[in-house]
Order: sequence, then C-alpha cells, then structure tokens
Amino acid sequence: MSAELMDHLTRSWTCGRNWRGTSVAYPSPSAGHLCQEERPGVVNAELLDFLSDWNG
Repeated sequence: MSAELMDHLTRSWTCGRNWRGTSVAYPSPSAGHLCQEERPGVVNAELLDFLSDWNG
C-alpha cells in the first residue's frame, strides 16, 4: 500500500469516527442514488427542517 493511499484511508477513518452518531437518515420514496436531483423538493424540505434549530 502506498503512503498516499495509507494517508487517505487514515484521514477517512478519522473523519468517520469524528462524525459517528451525528448522521440522520431520511427515507425518500421513489428516489435512488441522486435523491437531491430526483426529488429536490423532498430533500430541500428535510434539509430546512434539519437546519431549523441551527444557530450558526
């Protein structure tokens, strides 16, 4: 394994570990891998709801 690949994998693992427990799943009927393009109204509504409590 190259040093570059090892560095990428280490950073990816660390990022995943830092974000663990913070994700939320929103099922979207009739949407596939690009739900933000296939169902933008549903995705935008869920994002606005998710961000409504954010004070940043």
